[in-house]
Amino acid sequence: MPYDKDPHDPWGKDSDVEDDYSPPLEKQFDNAKASAAASLSYRPHSRAELKLKLRDKGFDSALAARALDRLEELGMLSDAQFAETFARSKWRQARWAPSRIRMELLRRGLAKADIETGLHAVFGSNLNSVTLCPPDAEECDLDDAVHEPERLDRQLLEAGPSKHLSKGQIHFADVDA
Repeated sequence: MPYDKDPHDPWGKDSDVEDDYSPPLEKQFDNAKASAAASLSYRPHSRAELKLKLRDKGFDSALAARALDRLEELGMLSDAQFAETFARSKWRQARWAPSRIRMELLRRGLAKADIETGLHAVFGSNLNSVTLCPPDAEECDLDDAVHEPERLDRQLLEAGPSKHLSKGQIHFADVDA
Protein backbone atom coordinates (compact mmCIF):
# COMPACT_ATOMS: atom_id res chain seq x y z
CA MET A 1 0.00 0.00 0.00
CA PRO A 2 2.34 2.72 -1.16
CA TYR A 3 -0.35 5.44 -1.50
CA ASP A 4 -1.97 5.17 1.89
CA LYS A 5 -0.29 6.75 4.84
CA ASP A 6 -2.38 4.82 7.33
CA PRO A 7 -3.31 1.21 6.55
CA HIS A 8 -6.26 1.51 8.99
CA ASP A 9 -7.85 4.27 6.85
CA PRO A 10 -9.42 2.32 3.95
CA TRP A 11 -11.27 5.31 2.48
CA GLY A 12 -8.33 7.69 2.45
CA LYS A 13 -9.90 10.25 4.74
CA ASP A 14 -6.55 11.27 6.12
CA SER A 15 -4.79 11.41 2.78
CA ASP A 16 -3.01 14.50 1.54
CA VAL A 17 -5.81 15.32 -0.95
CA GLU A 18 -7.61 18.47 0.14
CA ASP A 19 -11.20 18.03 1.22
CA ASP A 20 -12.32 21.47 0.10
CA TYR A 21 -12.03 21.14 -3.65
CA SER A 22 -12.70 24.30 -5.61
CA PRO A 23 -13.53 24.13 -9.30
CA PRO A 24 -11.35 25.93 -11.83
CA LEU A 25 -11.82 29.67 -12.24
CA GLU A 26 -13.68 29.43 -15.56
CA LYS A 27 -16.13 26.96 -14.05
CA GLN A 28 -16.74 29.34 -11.13
CA PHE A 29 -17.22 32.19 -13.61
CA ASP A 30 -19.82 30.17 -15.51
CA ASN A 31 -21.56 29.24 -12.26
CA ALA A 32 -21.67 32.87 -11.10
CA LYS A 33 -22.98 34.00 -14.47
CA ALA A 34 -25.65 31.27 -14.47
CA SER A 35 -26.70 32.09 -10.92
CA ALA A 36 -27.09 35.79 -11.72
CA ALA A 37 -29.00 34.99 -14.92
CA ALA A 38 -31.31 32.69 -12.96
CA SER A 39 -32.04 35.47 -10.48
CA LEU A 40 -32.79 37.82 -13.36
CA SER A 41 -35.22 35.31 -14.84
CA TYR A 42 -37.46 35.63 -11.77
CA ARG A 43 -37.54 39.43 -11.55
CA PRO A 44 -35.35 42.41 -12.47
CA HIS A 45 -32.44 43.15 -10.15
CA SER A 46 -29.94 45.95 -9.90
CA ARG A 47 -26.24 45.28 -10.25
CA ALA A 48 -25.73 45.94 -6.52
CA GLU A 49 -28.44 43.44 -5.57
CA LEU A 50 -26.99 40.75 -7.82
CA LYS A 51 -23.48 41.36 -6.51
CA LEU A 52 -24.77 40.90 -2.96
CA LYS A 53 -26.60 37.71 -3.96
CA LEU A 54 -23.47 36.29 -5.57
CA ARG A 55 -21.37 37.20 -2.51
CA ASP A 56 -23.93 35.45 -0.29
CA LYS A 57 -23.60 32.34 -2.46
CA GLY A 58 -19.85 32.31 -1.83
CA PHE A 59 -18.49 33.80 -5.05
CA ASP A 60 -15.46 36.09 -4.91
CA SER A 61 -16.28 39.78 -5.45
CA ALA A 62 -13.91 40.05 -8.44
CA LEU A 63 -15.48 36.99 -10.02
CA ALA A 64 -18.98 38.34 -9.34
CA ALA A 65 -18.05 41.68 -10.92
CA ARG A 66 -16.66 39.89 -13.97
CA ALA A 67 -19.84 37.81 -14.34
CA LEU A 68 -22.04 40.90 -13.98
CA ASP A 69 -19.93 42.74 -16.56
CA ARG A 70 -20.52 39.89 -18.99
CA LEU A 71 -24.28 40.00 -18.36
CA GLU A 72 -24.21 43.75 -19.07
CA GLU A 73 -22.35 43.09 -22.33
CA LEU A 74 -25.04 40.59 -23.30
CA GLY A 75 -27.78 43.12 -22.50
CA MET A 76 -29.28 41.06 -19.70
CA LEU A 77 -28.41 43.53 -16.93
CA SER A 78 -28.92 47.29 -16.95
CA ASP A 79 -29.36 49.53 -13.93
CA ALA A 80 -31.12 52.19 -16.03
CA GLN A 81 -33.59 49.60 -17.28
CA PHE A 82 -34.08 48.31 -13.73
CA ALA A 83 -34.74 51.87 -12.53
CA GLU A 84 -37.35 52.34 -15.25
CA THR A 85 -39.06 49.02 -14.50
CA PHE A 86 -39.03 49.67 -10.75
CA ALA A 87 -40.35 53.23 -11.15
CA ARG A 88 -43.12 52.13 -13.51
CA SER A 89 -44.14 49.34 -11.15
CA LYS A 90 -44.20 51.49 -8.02
CA TRP A 91 -46.00 54.32 -9.80
CA ARG A 92 -48.75 52.08 -11.24
CA GLN A 93 -49.29 49.75 -8.30
CA ALA A 94 -48.49 51.78 -5.19
CA ARG A 95 -48.70 55.36 -6.48
CA TRP A 96 -45.25 56.22 -5.17
CA ALA A 97 -44.08 59.74 -5.93
CA PRO A 98 -40.90 60.19 -8.00
CA SER A 99 -39.04 61.44 -4.93
CA ARG A 100 -39.88 58.28 -2.98
CA ILE A 101 -38.90 56.09 -5.92
CA ARG A 102 -35.62 58.01 -6.21
CA MET A 103 -34.85 57.46 -2.50
CA GLU A 104 -35.58 53.73 -2.73
CA LEU A 105 -33.40 53.31 -5.81
CA LEU A 106 -30.56 55.17 -4.08
CA ARG A 107 -30.97 52.86 -1.10
CA ARG A 108 -30.70 49.89 -3.44
CA GLY A 109 -27.33 51.13 -4.69
CA LEU A 110 -28.10 52.55 -8.13
CA ALA A 111 -26.11 55.41 -9.61
CA LYS A 112 -27.84 58.79 -9.78
CA ALA A 113 -27.50 58.93 -13.57
CA ASP A 114 -29.28 55.57 -13.96
CA ILE A 115 -32.02 56.67 -11.56
CA GLU A 116 -32.64 59.90 -13.46
CA THR A 117 -32.68 58.02 -16.77
CA GLY A 118 -35.28 55.58 -15.45
CA LEU A 119 -37.44 58.27 -13.86
CA HIS A 120 -37.27 60.38 -17.02
CA ALA A 121 -38.46 57.39 -19.09
CA VAL A 122 -41.49 56.93 -16.82
CA PHE A 123 -42.46 60.48 -15.85
CA GLY A 124 -40.99 62.50 -18.70
CA SER A 125 -39.35 65.84 -18.20
CA ASN A 126 -41.96 67.11 -15.73
CA LEU A 127 -40.99 65.09 -12.66
CA ASN A 128 -42.10 67.82 -10.26
CA SER A 129 -45.60 68.23 -11.70
CA VAL A 130 -46.71 64.61 -11.36
CA THR A 131 -50.28 64.18 -10.15
CA LEU A 132 -51.97 61.21 -8.55
CA CYS A 133 -54.23 60.64 -11.55
CA PRO A 134 -52.90 58.72 -14.53
CA PRO A 135 -53.26 60.48 -17.90
CA ASP A 136 -55.82 57.95 -19.16
CA ALA A 137 -58.13 58.29 -16.12
CA GLU A 138 -61.64 59.36 -17.07
CA GLU A 139 -62.43 60.97 -13.75
CA CYS A 140 -60.16 61.89 -10.92
CA ASP A 141 -61.27 64.01 -7.98
CA LEU A 142 -58.15 65.26 -6.27
CA ASP A 143 -59.99 67.83 -4.17
CA ASP A 144 -61.03 65.25 -1.58
CA ALA A 145 -57.57 63.67 -1.40
CA VAL A 146 -55.78 67.01 -1.16
CA HIS A 147 -58.11 68.57 1.40
CA GLU A 148 -58.69 65.46 3.55
CA PRO A 149 -55.93 66.24 6.11
CA GLU A 150 -57.16 69.82 6.40
CA ARG A 151 -60.72 68.61 7.00
CA LEU A 152 -59.61 66.21 9.74
CA ASP A 153 -57.56 68.92 11.45
CA ARG A 154 -60.53 71.27 11.36
CA GLN A 155 -62.83 68.62 12.90
CA LEU A 156 -60.38 67.90 15.71
CA LEU A 157 -59.93 71.60 16.47
CA GLU A 158 -63.68 72.15 16.57
CA ALA A 159 -64.21 69.14 18.84
CA GLY A 160 -61.74 70.42 21.39
CA PRO A 161 -59.14 68.63 23.48
CA SER A 162 -61.57 66.19 25.11
CA LYS A 163 -62.23 64.45 21.77
CA HIS A 164 -58.50 64.09 21.12
CA LEU A 165 -58.03 62.18 24.34
CA SER A 166 -61.23 60.16 24.27
CA LYS A 167 -60.11 58.23 21.20
CA GLY A 168 -56.98 56.99 22.93
CA GLN A 169 -58.25 56.57 26.50
CA ILE A 170 -58.76 53.19 28.08
CA HIS A 171 -61.58 53.13 30.57
CA PHE A 172 -60.61 51.28 33.73
CA ALA A 173 -63.75 52.23 35.70
CA ASP A 174 -65.44 48.84 35.46
CA VAL A 175 -62.17 47.02 36.24
CA ASP A 176 -61.73 48.89 39.55
CA ALA A 177 -65.32 48.27 40.69
